[in-house]
Amino acid sequence: HELCSLIGFNEGGWAVVDPEGRFDTNDQEVMRGLTWVYTDDPLHPLPPEIFMRDYYEPRLLPRLLSSDPKDKPGPVHPLASLNRVQPLVHFSQITPEPRNPNLVTVTVEVRPQTGAYGLGKARQTRHTEVYDLRLFRDNQIIAQYPQATNPKQFGLRLIYARLLADANRYEEARLQFRMLASEAPDNSDVVFALGLLNLQANRVDDAAKNFTRLIKLDTRLDEAHFYLGQIAEAQKDPDTALKQYARVQGGSNYFGAQMRTALVKAVKGQTDDAIVFLDKLTPEDDEQRFNVARAKGEILTAKNRYADAMQVYDAALAKGDFHSDLLYTRAMLAERMGRVDVLEKDLRTILAREPDNAQALNALGYTLADSTKRYDEALTLISRALALSPKDFYVLDSMGWVLYRLGRFDEALGYLHKAREMRNDPEVAAHLGEVLWVKGDREAARKIWDAALRDTPNDEKLLEVVKRLKP
Repeated sequence: HELCSLIGFNEGGWAVVDPEGRFDTNDQEVMRGLTWVYTDDPLHPLPPEIFMRDYYEPRLLPRLLSSDPKDKPGPVHPLASLNRVQPLVHFSQITPEPRNPNLVTVTVEVRPQTGAYGLGKARQTRHTEVYDLRLFRDNQIIAQYPQATNPKQFGLRLIYARLLADANRYEEARLQFRMLASEAPDNSDVVFALGLLNLQANRVDDAAKNFTRLIKLDTRLDEAHFYLGQIAEAQKDPDTALKQYARVQGGSNYFGAQMRTALVKAVKGQTDDAIVFLDKLTPEDDEQRFNVARAKGEILTAKNRYADAMQVYDAALAKGDFHSDLLYTRAMLAERMGRVDVLEKDLRTILAREPDNAQALNALGYTLADSTKRYDEALTLISRALALSPKDFYVLDSMGWVLYRLGRFDEALGYLHKAREMRNDPEVAAHLGEVLWVKGDREAARKIWDAALRDTPNDEKLLEVVKRLKP
C-alpha cells in the first residue's frame, strides 16, 4: 500500500503527495516545478494551483503517519471528479495611484469558461463558473472576493500565514496576518503575531498599535508591555521604556525586562543604580547568571571602569565554567586594557571547544597582527576565519591589516577597499589610509582620512593614525 510520495528539489525544497491527490510543501515557489498529469489527457499537465483549494494539506506527512484517527486527513473529492476547466482571467487595467507612486490599482476580469479535456471516449465538456475569487502576487493572497468570513477559510489563512513565518518569509506572513487582523481584530494570537512581524519589518508605529491593542483586550499583557518597552528604547524614550518594563510581572520575558531595565538606567547615567538593580536579581540558571555578569561588565566598561568590569567577569568565570560569549567579552575588555595574555588565553579556550568560531579566530588573529610581531600565526588564524566567513566586514579588514604588517601592501589594499565598500567604518579608514600613505599615495590617504573625520571626528584610532603619520 502506497502511503505517499516524497519529492526533493534542487533548491532544498520538498513536496509530499498522497495517492488521493493531497499534497504539502515547505516552499510554494518550488511547487512550480510540479505538474499533475491525468492518464486521459497526458499532453496537458496541470499546475498545482488548480488543486490548492481542495487538496493542499499542511502537515500531510506526520498526519499520514499518525496513529491517532483524529489526526488523519479528512476525505477529499476523487481526482477524477475535479473540474479541470478554469475561468478566463484577464488583467484589464493597471492604473498608478496619483497620490502614491508606489501603489497601483489593478482591475482583474474573470469570466466563466466552457472547455473540453480527455482523449477518445474519455473526452468530456465541462463548464466552470466564477466563485471564491483569490488574487495572488508572488504566491501570496493579496485580495479575495468575497472576503473569507467562515471559520474554515480563516483557519486556512492562519495556517498559511504561520507556514510563511516558519519559512522566514516574513513580509508575506505579515500581509497575511494583516488580513487576518482585519477579519478578527480581537484575536489576540493574530494581533500579537502581527505586532512581532511589524517589529521585524521595522514598522515600529504599527507594532506599537498592535501591542497597545493587546493591552486594551486585557490579554498577553506581559508580552505587550515588554515589546512596548523595546519600542520606547528604539525611539530614545528611556522613561517610557522603564515604565513599560516595570509592568512586566511574569512570563518568559520577565528576566529580559529586568535586564533591559538595568541597561536603560545605565543609559540615563544611573550607573550605580543599574549595578545595584542587577545585584538584586535572582538568576534561575547559569545562563541567566552569565547574562547578569555580562550586563554589569558592559555597563562598567562603558564608564571606563575596566578594572571593576574585569572583576565581575573573573568572578562569574571563577569556577572554570565555559561560556563562549562571556569569555569573548572578557577577551575584548582585556584588549582594551592591553592584557594580550588574557585575551589570548580566553580566545584559545573558546577555540578549543569551538574550532570553527570565526569571530574568535578573527579577534585573536587581528590582535596578534596589531599588538605583536607574530604575523605568520596571525595570518593563519585570519585565513581560517576568512574561509568560514568570506563576506564578513571585520574579517576582511583584519586580512588587509595582517597583509600590511607582512609588507604585502598591494594585497592588503584589495581587502581594505572591499571592507570599506561594505561599511564606511573609521577603523577601516585608518587602516586603508595608513597603507596608502606608506605606499606613497599620500593624497589618497588624506582624502580617506578627511572623509572619515567628517563622519566620526572623535574616533580614537582614526585620530591616532592621522596624528602619527599626517604632517
